[in-house]
Amino acid sequence: MGEIIKFPSDSGSERKGKIEIDQHLDTGNLTLMLEFLAALTESDTSSLRRPNIEIRRDLVQGAEDGELVTRANQSTESDWKEHPSYYHALIAELRERKLIG
Repeated sequence: MGEIIKFPSDSGSERKGKIEIDQHLDTGNLTLMLEFLAALTESDTSSLRRPNIEIRRDLVQGAEDGELVTRANQSTESDWKEHPSYYHALIAELRERKLIG
């Protein structure tokens, strides 16, 4: 008699388009980032130039969800200060992907 081989039901076709994130956003760090960028925008409006953010947005759109989460989690205040338009773009991309509200 032949042996029946069961294949997993979650084949690649069912999972296509779904990205699993092995880690979660550090909401404490995310809150600090948002507060810092908001304060920076109030004190220095040049930090929020739409063309700069759109250029950075093109960079982050190619990243997978997990990469974006890692970048947000591992960023520091000095990163936010040095590259505010990048982190504005990162937050916008996280929102668009519904990874943050």
